[in-house]
Amino acid sequence: MKKRIQYMIAMVWCVEKPYAVCKETIGNFMAKRQGTIDQFLKRHFLQNSLLLTVYFLLCISLTHAQRYPVQVTQIIIPPYTTKLSDYTSASDVKLRLHLLLTDVVANNKQVRLKLRIQGNGLDIRSVDFVHGASPIFLNGGVSNQYTNIDLSSYFEPNNLIGITPRQYQKSLPEGVYTFCWEVYDAFTNEQLNHPTLGCSNIYLLLNDPPFLNVPYKGDQVVAQDPMNIIFQWTPRHANASNVSYEFELRELWDTQIAPEAAFLTSPNYYTETTATTTLLYHIGKPTLLPNKRYGWRVRAVSRTGLSKNSVFKNDGYSEIYYFTYNTACYPPRYVLSEAVGKAGVQIRWQGMPEHKRYHVQYKRADIPDAEWFEVYTYNTQVQISNLRAGKTYVFRVGGSCNELNDLNPLYAYSAINEFSLPAKNEKSSSYTCGIVPEIEISNTQPLQNIGINETFTAGDFPVTIKQVSGSNGRFRGVGYIVVPYLADTKLAVSFTNIRINTDYQLIEGVVSTTYDATWGDVESVDDMVDDISDLVDTIYDTIEDALEDLGIIAGDYEEETLGFVIEEIKVNENGETVIIGTNGEEQNLGLGNNTVVKDENGKTIVVNKNGETGEVKNTNAIENQILVTNIKFKKHSKEIGSFDDNLIDDYPHYEKRFNKSIIWKSLKSGVIDKLTIEIDTIQNNIFLEEDSNLSFITPKQIVKNTEEISLTSSYNKKEMVVHVRKDSIKGDSIALFKVISYPKKIINLKLITLDEENDDVQVYSLNNKVESDTTKVVSWGKNSFLDTKPQGDDYVKTTLAGEKYIVAGANKICETISRNTNLKTISPYFSLSEIKDYLNKKIYNQANVELNITMTIDTLNFDKNNDGKIDVSNNRRSRNNVNDEYNVLIKEYSNNSEYVIVLVDNPDDGSLGWFPSTTNVGVVHVNTHIKTTKKHQLMNTIAHELGHGGFGLQHPFDEFSNYNQGKDPKNIMDYQDGDLLRKYQWDLIQKK
Repeated sequence: MKKRIQYMIAMVWCVEKPYAVCKETIGNFMAKRQGTIDQFLKRHFLQNSLLLTVYFLLCISLTHAQRYPVQVTQIIIPPYTTKLSDYTSASDVKLRLHLLLTDVVANNKQVRLKLRIQGNGLDIRSVDFVHGASPIFLNGGVSNQYTNIDLSSYFEPNNLIGITPRQYQKSLPEGVYTFCWEVYDAFTNEQLNHPTLGCSNIYLLLNDPPFLNVPYKGDQVVAQDPMNIIFQWTPRHANASNVSYEFELRELWDTQIAPEAAFLTSPNYYTETTATTTLLYHIGKPTLLPNKRYGWRVRAVSRTGLSKNSVFKNDGYSEIYYFTYNTACYPPRYVLSEAVGKAGVQIRWQGMPEHKRYHVQYKRADIPDAEWFEVYTYNTQVQISNLRAGKTYVFRVGGSCNELNDLNPLYAYSAINEFSLPAKNEKSSSYTCGIVPEIEISNTQPLQNIGINETFTAGDFPVTIKQVSGSNGRFRGVGYIVVPYLADTKLAVSFTNIRINTDYQLIEGVVSTTYDATWGDVESVDDMVDDISDLVDTIYDTIEDALEDLGIIAGDYEEETLGFVIEEIKVNENGETVIIGTNGEEQNLGLGNNTVVKDENGKTIVVNKNGETGEVKNTNAIENQILVTNIKFKKHSKEIGSFDDNLIDDYPHYEKRFNKSIIWKSLKSGVIDKLTIEIDTIQNNIFLEEDSNLSFITPKQIVKNTEEISLTSSYNKKEMVVHVRKDSIKGDSIALFKVISYPKKIINLKLITLDEENDDVQVYSLNNKVESDTTKVVSWGKNSFLDTKPQGDDYVKTTLAGEKYIVAGANKICETISRNTNLKTISPYFSLSEIKDYLNKKIYNQANVELNITMTIDTLNFDKNNDGKIDVSNNRRSRNNVNDEYNVLIKEYSNNSEYVIVLVDNPDDGSLGWFPSTTNVGVVHVNTHIKTTKKHQLMNTIAHELGHGGFGLQHPFDEFSNYNQGKDPKNIMDYQDGDLLRKYQWDLIQKK
């Protein structure tokens, strides 16, 4: 009876257990009795009807109410790698598997797993017994987590069936895949989880590798000094994260095989990993050899932690591009395009004398990864047909310097430009070149302001501005370019929302030329006409006022010049605007056009698209009001900054208006300065209008022939214009004066009077009384000095009358009336106050620079050849050939905190001084200066040499090709004892 109760308890326990588990449990009870469950039931259960009923109920429960005791949850972490081998990585988690045994009373139950991957015709399974897999034990109610790192053995190729080793090494084909995990009892081999609840569906996608942009395949890259090559590519991935790029550059020695094959057999010349899509190959990288061919490619790599994700086609490698690094061939310049009809374009350019042939490439701008179409020609123009109307294309032109019999010529290409074709319902027009910025430009600092008649560069073209608005680097307006190969013809251009950097270069946006294709409005003009054309801006302003009254945006209108006098303007029954002349002439302006019309008498009328009109009044009178071109700006006697009358055309950043020089005035930021204005005839309607960056200018109305003007600005390094206006005329009608404001710049300068320490210095004059040097003992009042170095060169120094201190003996300083005193600030040539006043107030105050000057004397053994001179003749203009004597000075006095000028007696070349810009130590040679004006000349030489070494200023006759020595005698950097700094020198000093 006791055993029957035990069996009953066991069968009740089996009710909610799988049949295999129940059978195994009861079988274990029966093991010692050498019987089976069936025998047990026959012997014991059939004897009792109640027990028989329980038996059948238990059987039904075992066969129809089966439950799975293990719950399986799987998480696959994106990006989804396409290689099974990536799941064996031990560095990062790509998959998480959670197992939960729901039987809370079970403990330490051992299970085994099976993996199954299905999709795209593949059915991959793990073997029953996975080699290398760790045993798995589950406890009831406890969730166990496993990652691909724990389960890596299940992804090993020797543990998988349904996939060949060759397939295993490659990426799985793109498509939907199902990853399933099955849990089995380690002893009974029964499945413990639901067959479908341990599965996850993922979509495997292979991304395209990067698309290489420049240098393009077969390009000829022109060598630059310093080396500067831009490599650029376009990413094309959609579902990859944390992507970096491995750049490879290889030199291709074998030119007889395909460059792609040569690349694969060549070693890497340079590699770099970057997160950006642009790489600047500069002088700091291995030097490229001229006339050699190089190949390059980029590999995109997606990483999770330290491991790579296989999410790219071709393992992330791009196509292989190649180029030749050539020093002789330059790309075509001044590339323009002209729309021809609705579906054609004519492209023109200026070639180089070395060019033998040309290669034009073009493609649609609105289609990603569009293929280049090609045209070859021997001319400097080409016409392309069968294009799509209303579409925008990008293009470039390459020139080859290879001989015509070269079967594989290399081309040097222009920058990529663009053109737009008119839509089918638009008028065919215009030169519409799209001048885009060069990608090599590295300066992205925005230009704060730009004015009318200033120039910026767009590609090869200088663009002269005629109307402009905007600030902080973003501008819109109109101007013109000059095309050299069209007899210096001027073409009008327009630009909207372009960006210009502080080097006046276009860095973003497009400058488009828009002149009439008949060339009727294009003419070559000389400088005088250019000056007068500036006055037309005023007329344009009045036209714009009329446009605004009619709700027309400036630039959104056409211009018509009529050969008759306007009598009437009306709208006909078709809604078209028609102009009727006094003799019955008619001009139909069509539908929906805003037009500025000028008739035979010069009458100007604005007509909007609704036929409404507005007259631009009295433009002839406005032109006649441009006067006062004889106004003069002059230096004020009490000015604080500086004044540049701009009389030398050779200097940069200078210009003329109405054949008069633009005057420059420098201001100290936040300080009120003065200026004088002279006008020969007083008219009460002459006004000054300040730039928005000037804090104020006063007075604003000129009421005297000679007027004192006060002005100031709180801005730093801003160029500002002072306009002379008449009445209410606006626009840049007369802008003859510009202002620039500088912040204060403080520089440390040390002046050292230097003696050779092996020489004996004697005193022979004090207060103009001469004493002889006849004994080895020098007496002076109560002071006596021994001639301690008879082997050296004895020489004397003169001190001026009234000086408090004298030099007497090497490195000794003596008061004139009492005892020896050691002083650090002393010079026998000028006092500290004199040199401070001269350098600060006279010279460098012009650029708002304050010199913190100290003076001292010193002795140094620099005369290595004992010739009594410092040798500098071999050092001039270079630091690479400095000799031992000058090196002594550099080694002794070089530091980063101050500039040092050493005063020595005799140079070996008779020069006045020398201060290379590559070091902080310069020399001034005292005895080569004229004795009668030695003090002034010495101070002037110090200022001159500091300009070289301290601020990088050059002699103008060395810097400018048409400048002859002495042309600007007032310039301190000329050899004419001048004391002025010019505007371009102010800028250089402030940049240093």
